[in-house]
Amino acid sequence: MAAIRAYLLDRKGLYELNGEQEVIYIRYQFAWANLCKGMSRQDVVLMLHKTYGVTERQAYQDVTDATDLFGDVSKATKEGIRNILYEYAVKAYQLAVNNKDVQGMNNAVKNLIKISGVDKEDADMPDFKRLEPSIYIQAMDERTQLIVQGMVEQSGTIDLTKIDIIEDEGAANKGGD
Repeated sequence: MAAIRAYLLDRKGLYELNGEQEVIYIRYQFAWANLCKGMSRQDVVLMLHKTYGVTERQAYQDVTDATDLFGDVSKATKEGIRNILYEYAVKAYQLAVNNKDVQGMNNAVKNLIKISGVDKEDADMPDFKRLEPSIYIQAMDERTQLIVQGMVEQSGTIDLTKIDIIEDEGAANKGGD
């Protein structure tokens, strides 16, 4: 696994895989590609077992290693899923073109528009009209209210760092006698 990871991250061409590592790498690619197609882990294990003649235990390990190496498709982000669906829609369009199916082409284009969100300002932005503003209730004693009101009247803004609140002596002594 470390050799395959180093091979994939190598930008200078310093690492090469030996024969056994290359065979394992091919199995990892096979496993991950089939997971990306939506196959279950169990089905991929069976395919690895039949196609490459590895034990089921080794096939399970290959699926786990492929997931560690390339990422877990079942935990894909919204953007990742969107990209996969976009590719499927492009393939559907190509098939429709090959079959001269105008309705299929139109449906694929509609799907591409919906997936990409080009028909919207920003597909991931919330509908602000449906959001309600937050309301914060602040309680102030009369003295603080007068200070804040004076700041607003004087400059139109409130700088809370300039409010010097001094406790009333009577309030400070109530609990301590």
